[in-house]
Amino acid sequence: MTFCLSDGLMQVDYDDEEEFVYSEEEEEAYSDMQSPSMPSSDKLTQAQKQADSVAYNDDDDFDYLDADDDADDEQPTSAIQQSNKPWEVDFKAHDLSDLQGRQEEIVNDLEPLLAVSRGSTALLLRSYEWKTESLVEDYLGDSNKVLTKTGVHAHPPVPSIETGDEDFTCEICYCSGSDELYMGLVCGHRFCTSCYETYVTIKIQEGESWLIPCPAPKCKTLMGEEPTRLILAENKDMLDKYECNLARSFVKSSASLAWCPAPSCEYAIECVVPRSAMDTTIPIVNCKCGKSFCFGCKVDNHVPSPCDLVKKWLKKCEDDSETAHWIKANTKECPKCNAVIEKNR
Repeated sequence: MTFCLSDGLMQVDYDDEEEFVYSEEEEEAYSDMQSPSMPSSDKLTQAQKQADSVAYNDDDDFDYLDADDDADDEQPTSAIQQSNKPWEVDFKAHDLSDLQGRQEEIVNDLEPLLAVSRGSTALLLRSYEWKTESLVEDYLGDSNKVLTKTGVHAHPPVPSIETGDEDFTCEICYCSGSDELYMGLVCGHRFCTSCYETYVTIKIQEGESWLIPCPAPKCKTLMGEEPTRLILAENKDMLDKYECNLARSFVKSSASLAWCPAPSCEYAIECVVPRSAMDTTIPIVNCKCGKSFCFGCKVDNHVPSPCDLVKKWLKKCEDDSETAHWIKANTKECPKCNAVIEKNR
């Protein structure tokens, strides 16, 4: 082994023949440096648990984010399901018995407040076209004025058909005698049942059965439902028409009710749609008879066009039809060129 210095550095040259010998301690230290010691089984187990714990927490975080994403996805879906389309509105079909029950409910609710008989309450409501707020306001302000104006008496006697006496004379047919049957109203005018039935029948056929005045000239006293039903007790067909006219007057006076436009249909549709919403809502309803129509303009189903546009279109079609009739009546084709020319006067 030779030592030499070169540029200030020490170099060591080993001879090939010389053998370098390590001690046992040096060999053990060298071996530890080349092969690091493996961790014990306890350390491996603890490290594995820590790794598993970290993996489990990562999965939890991932599931939590997924749950949030699912919640975000479900929220707009439920909102879409709750929102109605512009032509989807709530409605209900009513038959004649339903309408009669609705009228009775209103009369029964208002009768204690007005402190008049049930028949008089019904007459007052019909006179005010079933506008309860206006009736209550006017009646509480001046009840006598309201009763006089409408021709209604607060507590009229129960109507009855009586037998004539020597002083009775019908003011229509002038029949008299004790054999005649007559009926009188609270106003004091008496007429025979035959004339009364004819008079009431004419009013029902004219469609004025909800407000029938006394037959006497210039008398404003109104016949209520009880005397009218009493007169028509033996004429079932006319009595049914009378009940139907009462229901029709009720539907006509209500903004939330409308008769189905189908021929011979006796159902009324109830639908509450504000007039202010007609620009954005197309209230299409379906009757029990199968008829589908717009509750706003009473025209057949015209989705997606709004009511105003449909009215303009129908008006245009009507005008075009009149124009076509005028052209047909006042023009003709030229025999040579087939052009449409105006007829000579």
